[in-house]
Amino acid sequence: MKKGIIVLLISVLVAGFAFAGFSGNAKITLGADLDAKTFGFGNWATGKYTFSFTYDTLAAAKDAHETELWAEIAAEGSVKVSATAQIASNTDVSKVANPKADADGKVSATFKITKANIHVGEWTFGILNAGAAVNYAKSYYTDDDGNAINNVVGGEARVVPGFTVAYKDWKGGFGLKGSWGDDKLTINVFAHGETKAFKFGANEEFSAQAGGYIHYYNEELVGAYPKNAGGAVKFDYTAEKLSAGAAADLQIFRVEGKNTFIFEAAANAKYAFNENGSVALAVYSTNNVVKTDAKDKYENGEGVKLDAKLSASYNFDFDGTKLATEGYAEIRDAIVEGRALTIYAKETLTILEGKLALEFSEKYAFAAKELTLTAKATYTADKFVAWGGVDAFTLKFGTVGAGNPAVTAIKLSCGIKSTKIIENAEIGLTYKGLDLAKNGDTITKKGAIEAYATIAF
Repeated sequence: MKKGIIVLLISVLVAGFAFAGFSGNAKITLGADLDAKTFGFGNWATGKYTFSFTYDTLAAAKDAHETELWAEIAAEGSVKVSATAQIASNTDVSKVANPKADADGKVSATFKITKANIHVGEWTFGILNAGAAVNYAKSYYTDDDGNAINNVVGGEARVVPGFTVAYKDWKGGFGLKGSWGDDKLTINVFAHGETKAFKFGANEEFSAQAGGYIHYYNEELVGAYPKNAGGAVKFDYTAEKLSAGAAADLQIFRVEGKNTFIFEAAANAKYAFNENGSVALAVYSTNNVVKTDAKDKYENGEGVKLDAKLSASYNFDFDGTKLATEGYAEIRDAIVEGRALTIYAKETLTILEGKLALEFSEKYAFAAKELTLTAKATYTADKFVAWGGVDAFTLKFGTVGAGNPAVTAIKLSCGIKSTKIIENAEIGLTYKGLDLAKNGDTITKKGAIEAYATIAF
């Protein structure tokens, strides 16, 4: 089997073709089971994806129509065939006896219905699920994965099957299920809606939009949200040089007989002086804080978190010498003790007809009493790119017994690389990881020197 996977891989690479076939259906039901004593909606989607091989996701759709009453469906699927031999990073290939024979093969496939709609004139009904409520307000900063922090999540139809509906940019959804018997009626209902974007003003520079939802049930649901309802609203303004927006989400839910509400609000504005520079302000607030540096000051749903960031950038051009500047001042947890204020600036100077770029940055964190400076020079020639600089020169102020200020980091790196000397390969020499800051009487890290050649396909 293992050898067969490898043969398949080689065959596909040589043949250089891909084929895929889709078949599937989506279904919605509404009814009652007189024996099980249950009622409500049901959503199903089934499909099959046949293939010989494909590198990327393929999609299929059926949406041609000739009448005002028609249906459409779309799906996507992908298949990955892999064989990983016992050759890992930093392994001497000459010492691997028979890597192909020892390889492990794996075939994985995914298939999903992405759209299933019934159109009635200008009405569109989606039969995959009941959809989800709108959520407008998000923070201006992101998590480790680059996603905007979102502390108030609107109602979701994770436990309620149903349908969605849209008409001239008005949208909504409805889900229902329940049961009866033993002198008890259980019900689980979810409904949400969103208005179209209303535009007004002399040039329609203003717009407003809103949405709301309710999720009620009287049955025991494992892992579900508590009974809740909520709403969201947003306003936007767009002009030639100024753009601004504000959004707010509110959620009310009941826990242990007590009504609780959480909110999330965000506002932003940007003014562009011209094509070279702009200034922007972003503000974010919520009372639904799970993780914060000042957690001992307030718990989830109690107290208010307020963050604000003022940023600016401007680009200068002096007869071919370019200078790009950017910076920001930011405060986190502005209304509680332990607030964190940070100031940051960065300058990039490009000279010698764009061949030499000099980068500098300065960052001071007031709460940590820490100043970090960086400097980097990059030279781009016809045959190579070379760089070197200070990745971090960090000063810690107010350090007891270590001098004031204390140098906590002097990180340096340099290197040179080229893709022009050897065709289809990159070669280079780097020196990374050096930290000249003293740890006692010794240098913190001496770093590593590496020469490399990379051939990739």
